[in-house]
Amino acid sequence: MSRIIPIIIVTCLCASPLLAQTVHQVDIKTFAFVPATISAAVGDIIEWTNHDFAPHTATGDGWSTGELKYDATGRYIVSVAGVVVYHCAYHPHMTGTITVTEAK
Repeated sequence: MSRIIPIIIVTCLCASPLLAQTVHQVDIKTFAFVPATISAAVGDIIEWTNHDFAPHTATGDGWSTGELKYDATGRYIVSVAGVVVYHCAYHPHMTGTITVTEAK
C-alpha cells in the first residue's frame, strides 16, 4: 500500500493543468518574422518555421534557435515576463518582439 500512494501523487502532478503550455507559431518568410509581434505567458513555447530558402535564426539575449534551413523549425521556451526582442543573426534587419506575461 505504501508504494501506491507516491505513484498516485506523481500521476496527479503530471496531469495538472498548471503544467499546460501554449505553442505560438511564427513563420519566417520573405525575410520577415510573421507575425513580428506576439504575446505569450511564461512557460509558453515559441516555434519558428523557416519558409525561405536562405537560412535564418531567431536570436535573443542569451538564446538562439541556431541555424534554421528551409522548412526547419526551432523552439524557445519563454522563462521570464517582460518584452523579449529577437532578430536573425544573418539578417539583423529581421526583428521580432514577444510580450511575455506571468503564467496564469
